Amino acid sequence: MKILFFTTWALLFLYSVFILLGGKIIPFGRMFIYEYKDEEVYPGGLYAMCKIDEFKQTETDYEKCRPDKNEELSSRPRFQIYEQRQSYSDAPKDLEGSDILMFGDSFLAGVRGLKIFIDKGGGVDTLKAYNASADGIAAAGENPLECLARVKYQKGGKKFLILETVERSSLDRGLRCADYQKYFDLKIFQQAIKYIFINDHIAYFFTDNIISHPLLRFINNTKFHYFKDIDTRIALYSENPNMLFYFQAVEFNKTPKAAEDLDMMARNIKFLSDQLEREYNIVLIYVILPNKYSIYSDFVEPDYVYDNFIPDINNRLIEKGVKVINIYTEYMTYRSNDDSKLLYFPSDTHYSPLGQDIFFNEIVGVITELNCTFDD
Repeated sequence: MKILFFTTWALLFLYSVFILLGGKIIPFGRMFIYEYKDEEVYPGGLYAMCKIDEFKQTETDYEKCRPDKNEELSSRPRFQIYEQRQSYSDAPKDLEGSDILMFGDSFLAGVRGLKIFIDKGGGVDTLKAYNASADGIAAAGENPLECLARVKYQKGGKKFLILETVERSSLDRGLRCADYQKYFDLKIFQQAIKYIFINDHIAYFFTDNIISHPLLRFINNTKFHYFKDIDTRIALYSENPNMLFYFQAVEFNKTPKAAEDLDMMARNIKFLSDQLEREYNIVLIYVILPNKYSIYSDFVEPDYVYDNFIPDINNRLIEKGVKVINIYTEYMTYRSNDDSKLLYFPSDTHYSPLGQDIFFNEIVGVITELNCTFDD
């Protein structure tokens, strides 16, 4: 009995050390993350949370998310995306050497940069956009003023900066974006605190390593099959059609927003816009990417009425002279006119290739409208 006790204790101890090292030492942990080698496509981030096979994305799901391309658009593209994992010799490489700067979160994580083609009658202007967030220059959601100050960016010719944020994080980020200097001063301290006390990587490694994943997947599928029990990070789900909704997004949508907070957010973004132009000769273009629940709430709660958070913020910003891209309106217009393809992946929080295509076409439209030739 003692041998069994000490053997069990030793195995648990070794497994705990394994989890600690895998969660804190990222290159080591990646070697032991469960891989979906038998899957044709990535099954989705929300599926990875709940691990219920019914919601695993397939190639058919991806086909429902891809935009239709006609020959005219294919032969005369409006933009070219530089993907993060591919190498392009002509891809934008830094802030100074780019025409447009991009700051954002995970919606832009896979985009290294963007090449925009603007038809000028007799010829075509080519503008390059550099994604500071995807290249590690700026953290997801980081204030551009903080980043530009940290990298000692020098004021030059006029440029545009596209600042993207997901809806569920937009209010929090907007309410503190005018306080950038304080956050800049505390950056090293904040990073140390995050490394020591924030253990998201450990939690992820614990559930998704090659040992835990198969067991948890079996348990979760059994619980859902018999009791409809699902991971608490999935706030709502639809089985016809299959679609998962992230709890933070649903909570944000259903939380009342005070008018005072919306006014403060708009003032702060206006402050950010003014500071960028005054200090760096950079014009801000602000965009909120809607939560999936904001677009597809009717899949799970037909009686839900959207609080118009994004249109309200955009209207406040437009009144203050800040340029915005209204993706919420574009997505809802698509659903009203077509709705044959999905704008978001069924088992992920992010937009689909169609949703991304609409987003980048709107970027091109705004840049073209502003006649941004950058000849200063």
